[in-house]
Amino acid sequence: QLATMRKAADDVKLEPDSYDVELSRRLDEIRLPTRDETTDVNSESYGVPTWCFLNVFNLEMDNSPKTIYKYELVFTVMKRGEEVELHNALIKVNEFARSTKRNALVTLTRIMHQGDKDFFRQQQLEGDEDDHYWRLCCAFDGGAAYYTGVNLPCREGVIPEEMWRANANCLFYIKGKGPIKWKLSLVETFRIDGENAKSEQALQFLNVLSMQKLMRDDSIDVKQDAAYLTDVSDVTRDQKELRKGIVTTSKVVGDNVCIQMDSKISMFFKSGSLLDYIRQFSNTRSERDLETFLRDKAKSRKLRKELFNLPLRCRHIATKKTFECKGIFEQSANEQKFMLKDSETPISVADYYVQRYQYRLNFPNLPLIIERCRDGNSYHAIECLDIADGIRVSNQKMSREAQENMITRSCRAPDALGKDLIMSREIAGLDGGNKYLKAFDVKTTGEFSTVEGKILAKPFLTGLAGIKPDINDRGQISYIKGGFKFADPAKPSKPIILLNLQAIRDNDCEFIKDELRRIATDFGMQIEFANIRDPGLFGGEIEPLRQFMTREKERAAMFFFLTKEKMDESHYMVKKMEQELGVVTQLVCAQTAQGILQKKRVTEFNIIAKMNQKLGGVVANPEVPPDLKKNNPDAYNRAVKDWFNGRMFVGFTLSHAGAQSFADRVVGQEVREPTCVGMAFTLKQPGKRTAMSWFQEKRLATMQDVTRHFVRALDVYAESNGGNMPHSILVFRKGMSEGELKKAALEMRLVMEAIMEVSKRPGMADYRPTVQCLVCMANTPDRLFYERGNANVPAGTCLEKGATHPNRLEFLIVPHNAIKGTAKAVRCTVVHNKQGKIGRRLELAELQSIYHAMCYLNGVAASPTRLPVPLSDSEKAAERQMNLFKETMRNGDDSMSTCSGGSSSGIFHDGSTDFYQRLSDQFAHKFRNNQYYA
Repeated sequence: QLATMRKAADDVKLEPDSYDVELSRRLDEIRLPTRDETTDVNSESYGVPTWCFLNVFNLEMDNSPKTIYKYELVFTVMKRGEEVELHNALIKVNEFARSTKRNALVTLTRIMHQGDKDFFRQQQLEGDEDDHYWRLCCAFDGGAAYYTGVNLPCREGVIPEEMWRANANCLFYIKGKGPIKWKLSLVETFRIDGENAKSEQALQFLNVLSMQKLMRDDSIDVKQDAAYLTDVSDVTRDQKELRKGIVTTSKVVGDNVCIQMDSKISMFFKSGSLLDYIRQFSNTRSERDLETFLRDKAKSRKLRKELFNLPLRCRHIATKKTFECKGIFEQSANEQKFMLKDSETPISVADYYVQRYQYRLNFPNLPLIIERCRDGNSYHAIECLDIADGIRVSNQKMSREAQENMITRSCRAPDALGKDLIMSREIAGLDGGNKYLKAFDVKTTGEFSTVEGKILAKPFLTGLAGIKPDINDRGQISYIKGGFKFADPAKPSKPIILLNLQAIRDNDCEFIKDELRRIATDFGMQIEFANIRDPGLFGGEIEPLRQFMTREKERAAMFFFLTKEKMDESHYMVKKMEQELGVVTQLVCAQTAQGILQKKRVTEFNIIAKMNQKLGGVVANPEVPPDLKKNNPDAYNRAVKDWFNGRMFVGFTLSHAGAQSFADRVVGQEVREPTCVGMAFTLKQPGKRTAMSWFQEKRLATMQDVTRHFVRALDVYAESNGGNMPHSILVFRKGMSEGELKKAALEMRLVMEAIMEVSKRPGMADYRPTVQCLVCMANTPDRLFYERGNANVPAGTCLEKGATHPNRLEFLIVPHNAIKGTAKAVRCTVVHNKQGKIGRRLELAELQSIYHAMCYLNGVAASPTRLPVPLSDSEKAAERQMNLFKETMRNGDDSMSTCSGGSSSGIFHDGSTDFYQRLSDQFAHKFRNNQYYA
């Protein structure tokens, strides 16, 4: 309904924020479950008491101003004859654009203060009488929010053009002309004394205030995820920089308002001459060697990948214009010619540099760099370009060696992280030396918080005939030790077709078949392989692959591919055929195949366990922790009855397209990738799962079309459970921020609508299962550690009252064993907690133990995962769906006839209201009761 409203607003040109206004109205109506909605169920009986540190420290604000005034600060400049607002440094764009905008807006605020001193001196709070002290008595968020402790009158002013043009930060971002106008308008007032300090407005103010020292420091680059130090001392072998990042955020923890601090390390491109970078990358010096290297697309493939979308700065232009590289052009500055206005003869790029900039190129024979503009491409000489500062190396551009290098440096043991956090506090001035906090009389305590918690009891896992693998103190599961059989071994009626895509010798294929058959028998499976050799018709083209798999699919339970590399060109093509034809596939790279040839038991188990799940089998099922029986027999009996029996576990994940590049926005390139929803759910057995995924409007932050798919999921569950629907449903919702918890609660109304649809069926009028939803925020700065030593907290460590918001049903949990670095907790919040006509509502302590138990069911991994398997499965399903879409776009595949253009045009929105539903149905998998995504 909200998506339809947004589409209608676009069609009739309503106010752009009409959708958001309606969404805000609905969110205001929602009330999250509170602690008084649950009973105290002797939480200690579910685990062993423990104490640990949490990386937060308390704030003291007894003498702070009682009232804070929030203003909207808007800067405007004339651009192409129109007045354009500049207050957009916080919108979701790429990192370079955010940093550039933030730097410009912070600079404009300084100039504004300087130009209207007499007015802004009024904001000075009690304290130092220094002439500049009033500048500290405000907090600016780098967007449009400006906070003070004094009720200033609204104000307008002007920054002359010569003043803002004199600063490089403004030149990099502001493309307009003339003076810049500023306007200060009061938005709201709020109190920060006593309990008022826990309000959403107060926490937002405190977060902005705690960042002021970092925000206004020119030697620190504030990104979306952290503030990074620019004085780098750690450079990798491939000329990348590792920079330290500081994360701060305000929150309510227990009864206190706190500042939470985390530390991270990220990899950045080294700023400086592009020519020098290419020389070091290619290990060449002369112009001829460089030209040969750059024109050879195979040799320069990795470099071209690194340069794509990389922000480059023009050294020869006074404004230091910055643009994003869109590739390396085939022609050189001597070869490429173009027509100047009012000229009848073309001019080469090299001659243009002489004529326009009085600069004669030293390397005119090198290929040019492409810039995409609104009216066509523009070309730049490599020697006149610099790599802009503060550009992070994306995961896609990071080599495996670089990734391992960064992970090694980032994964610090608990004691090392503790020391680093102390250093980060000093840099951020949160150890008592922060002049901005001092201006508002906000003080920080000296120690990180010590919190009481518990170590949850480990569940039992069972295989065939009740055989239980051992789980040691670190959570590792002894699957590969003798005697264990899969809980439900797959026994396909058709053979498996093995295809060797020139990955190993043909003679080794027979050994692999025999070895996999033998290992499968050890775990209870019964599989056979068809005698089909590689027909030699697949060479990276999708149509020969489609023809072969279509011809053989009726006699195959699975297509098993041996590939040269883990994610080579065949991977996504194979998965696309899997979706089209409805036959599961499994790909094993040559390196993994060598593990089979060497009879490595762990490698063989991983392959067979994944095969078992893809073919519809179950590796293991959870049982209630036996320790609960000793500590609380009544709770144990209730748990045995309904924790896993008749309860359906569901995972939801939203996957969005990445932020557009600056160049794509400049030329008006539309975001092509839709948002994808992944939904995984358990069937009769908790260890047996499947998934669905579908598309919705791009960048939509709430899930849509849930009702239709959830009805389908309930029907699939009933098929596996003798026709019986679940009596209880527990939903795990992935990773929303604390400010978006109500959105997850709003989504649950769509789940309830699905239940109402089912209840309209004959004999189902009273079907009202109990429904609960747990939002699992995995990307949080919550770190748990002990006071001394390098030991991490053990798997199953759980914190509740002293580490969470006092009014929410919430807990922190480390369900996994942190092998590297310091344990990072998942923050779980109950947003829907409705008792139905059937089923029992789980108490908070039970939700903690069930979360922990569901992390042991990965099947392939022989240790607990960080997220419960329905949630991690939903991530895999969403990722698979998005990759299929991208593969179709890359190949211009016209098999999606109702949604696509010509065979080379890919998929376009045709303007219909049901476009995303039809697109979802065309990409939908044909599997109903297996883990095709494993």
